[in-house]
Amino acid sequence: MRFIDKMIARRRTRLWLARLLDRLLPVRSHRVVFVTRPNVAIAGNLRIVLDALADAAGGMPRRELAVFKDGPIAPETATALAEKGVKVFERFSLGALCFVLSSATVVLSHSARDAFLPGRRRGRRVINVWHGVALKRIELLMEPRDDAQSRARRSLMARNARLYDALIASSPVDRVVNAQAFGLPFEKVHVTGLPRFDYLRTDWPLPRDLRRQADALDSIVGGRRLVLYAPTFRETGNSPLDWMNDACIASIRALCRRMGLVFGLRPHPYEKRSLDTLCDGVDIIDASAMRFAEAALLLRRADALIVDYSSIWVDFLATRKPILGLVPDYDRYCSEERGFVYTQESIFPGPLHRDWQAVLADLERLARVNFEPSDAHRLDAAAGLFLPPDRLAASCTQRCISVFFDKPDPRAAHASVRLGGARQ
Repeated sequence: MRFIDKMIARRRTRLWLARLLDRLLPVRSHRVVFVTRPNVAIAGNLRIVLDALADAAGGMPRRELAVFKDGPIAPETATALAEKGVKVFERFSLGALCFVLSSATVVLSHSARDAFLPGRRRGRRVINVWHGVALKRIELLMEPRDDAQSRARRSLMARNARLYDALIASSPVDRVVNAQAFGLPFEKVHVTGLPRFDYLRTDWPLPRDLRRQADALDSIVGGRRLVLYAPTFRETGNSPLDWMNDACIASIRALCRRMGLVFGLRPHPYEKRSLDTLCDGVDIIDASAMRFAEAALLLRRADALIVDYSSIWVDFLATRKPILGLVPDYDRYCSEERGFVYTQESIFPGPLHRDWQAVLADLERLARVNFEPSDAHRLDAAAGLFLPPDRLAASCTQRCISVFFDKPDPRAAHASVRLGGARQ
């Protein structure tokens, strides 16, 4: 058994094994597997749709639900899902691969690569509940470079495009961009809104593990106002956390104590820098995905958001609270990083500051006026571009389920109901 484990540890071997098993394993029409990237939490669109299906299992046709991640899964998350009858596959294994390849529906949060899918398969559909809104260039919209890595990356994107049967979009505008970014026919992109928007609804029931995290956040914040800083990652160049030098940290703490604030620091999951030297647990708290898997728990508690090029601010639009931009590397990001789909000055719903001093001055002004936004018209204009047409009056999760799961898949009749020799 150790020999087999060592053999399948290499990705090339895993892909060879996937191609072999995909020819041998029948597709089971009632199986649905949710797959996320190894280095991100089971959260967002993927988690909320999975929970909704599991919670409604009693009133739906029999489904066998599972989640797979080729990496560690938070024990609280794994327990909460298992209690609902969801099979949890943590890290790559032969059993996990067999379940994925024999599933009639594969739901992704990022890429088909994460599910080790070798190709299209009759009776199997692949749905990408993409984890954000394309503000910066993503997928095929990224500028191609004349190097082997870039060519391999674009080849993978083109291959993935052939695998996807459906993709979600936040709004009609986002639908146009996603169709181009993923190389998909327009009709394969569905304006469901992002299901994770529902976590911002005060009437949306949180699963037990997220409820505990929300209660923990309330305890930490107490009666103070929460300001959240959520920068995205950089593929080249310095971490955005490097701009938080000792003087900046001291200024943030002084502002928090003066105005009764808590500063939450939520780096991108790809961020490698430790938060130990930045967070004191009182004025500046660690709000990373390791502590709070679901960003919406922070957004619905926050009074203001500081962000750079992440689409997390689209989620925060639903609260109609102030959004501040901190973009010291704007010019370099345009020329050396991914660049943007839109001109940032035309769509960003707040001021775009180039340094921390300006951000902190703006925060103090907002704190003095009870965080009333001074540019509500810009918030509304951005919401018109990036939120669903109903402005979140209906549930995005239920819309997603209605589009992808309540209607019978005509190809399901072609799927075999025998598992063959797959291991459970």
